[in-house]
Amino acid sequence: MPDDHGFVCSCCGRRHPALPMAYHAEAPIHWAGRLPFSRRNRLNSDQCVIKGETYFLRGLIERWAGVR
Repeated sequence: MPDDHGFVCSCCGRRHPALPMAYHAEAPIHWAGRLPFSRRNRLNSDQCVIKGETYFLRGLIERWAGVR
């Protein structure tokens, strides 16, 4: 098995040798592409609203990994 831990960046399209530092999905599994867009169903890069009742927000949890 090759020791290839790199990845191709979806933003710049270049290959980077390190492991990716961010993982995300385009939409919550609850969206599943089957809901029509409307005032009660919205999906954009930061939030998802389903039937005006269920809300998802994209967040960022930073973890400090330095040496003290």
